Amino acid sequence: MIRIKKTPLMQYALLYLMLLIPGSCAVSRYLNATVLYGVVVMLYLLLMIINSGYRNIYIPIFVSLLAVATIVIRAKTGGVGPLSFLENAAMLIIVYIAAAVDKKAFLLRYIRIVCVFAVISIVFWSIFCIFPSLVSAWPATSFWTQDLGTGQWATTLHGKGLWLYSYLEIHATRNCGFYTEPGVYQIVLNSVLFVLLFWRRELNIRSEREYWLYVVIIITTLITCQSTTGYISMLVMLIIFFISNSDKKALRTVKWKLAFLVALVLAIVVIDFLLRGRSSLLYSQVLNKLFGGNVGGGLNLADSTGQYRMITVMASLKALSIDPYGIGFDAFYAIRDSFDPAAVAASIATYAAVYGIIFWLAIIIMILYPVLKYEHRKLLIIAFCFMFVNSTTSETYLFYPGLMVFPIYLSLHMKNFAFSHFRGSITRNISERENFVAKTVRVSEV
Repeated sequence: MIRIKKTPLMQYALLYLMLLIPGSCAVSRYLNATVLYGVVVMLYLLLMIINSGYRNIYIPIFVSLLAVATIVIRAKTGGVGPLSFLENAAMLIIVYIAAAVDKKAFLLRYIRIVCVFAVISIVFWSIFCIFPSLVSAWPATSFWTQDLGTGQWATTLHGKGLWLYSYLEIHATRNCGFYTEPGVYQIVLNSVLFVLLFWRRELNIRSEREYWLYVVIIITTLITCQSTTGYISMLVMLIIFFISNSDKKALRTVKWKLAFLVALVLAIVVIDFLLRGRSSLLYSQVLNKLFGGNVGGGLNLADSTGQYRMITVMASLKALSIDPYGIGFDAFYAIRDSFDPAAVAASIATYAAVYGIIFWLAIIIMILYPVLKYEHRKLLIIAFCFMFVNSTTSETYLFYPGLMVFPIYLSLHMKNFAFSHFRGSITRNISERENFVAKTVRVSEV
């Protein structure tokens, strides 16, 4: 076995790559994604060969499942290609490699790198909101994002910045980090918030001040994202945190401090709503998107992007009614476009239509298995499941690294525990056998 030195720099580099895949502007608009995903998969295979520390059984089984699903659906319909497999596999593998380099330090370093880029994003977002003219003077890479309208009436929108922060004309007043939209960024931020709230015992944080600094940075960044999906996930996690068992005095103290922080944020949001009305954050990103601005009228997604996600869900249900065993991407996109060409996202439903209900159920089981088996707090399981469904209903990919952190991290502990337990059992059996032999010899001597 070749030993690989576990350095913080190596793990931070892998964590940065993990953050870039798949929803960053760098990957979507600049890098050759196929080559990048291929390199990640090849790196994993190389590490498996040269070092036994990278041979966790969970990832090979999961990747094999994706390979079989790809081969079967491609043979059946031709609608799933190698790029889809590489993309899905790379999202799982990059999380595993980043975690396996140093399991004990992984979560804390994950929090730290996300918080560093969160601070950077807040600074850039604030400057460009206050001084929008400075965007043109920013010496960063410019790129096309999308066209609004058709033909001669189309408006071409651009973005700027790839590696630290991305300014997007379509989201000029929203903090997207270096991602293609705020909805992708919120997945990473809520992932870190989950760890801070529920897995604090896994973190070796030096002081209370450091812990609260991370919490404030993440919540502040989530607010500046202005993602309705992100707000919903954050709210559900906070509610679950507050209603969870708080017998320990330290945890009760954390709850009181967090309650004060949440109350302060809510006060600011309400004051903003009272002063600016329809231009406020509460109205534009919550009330208008969920209720069409009329709270008394019930749920109404007509004025929000939620309507296009619901159309994708309806298209998926129609595809499943035609062929429950998978129709591939090409046939599914044709059905979805027949509903509305503007329909997007809802990956959790899209994957069911594309790969079929059998493979879809197998994939969901693989995602949930480590969480259900090794996370014994039911409220945390509910929190993860809600965050997963909420995010994958709103976004394009099913295996976002920010979501896969949880099952893959737990699978690493599962492997270590099983190995240690197995090794301990062997040691005990050998000792018992030796004792039995020694007693037998003494008896025969007598």
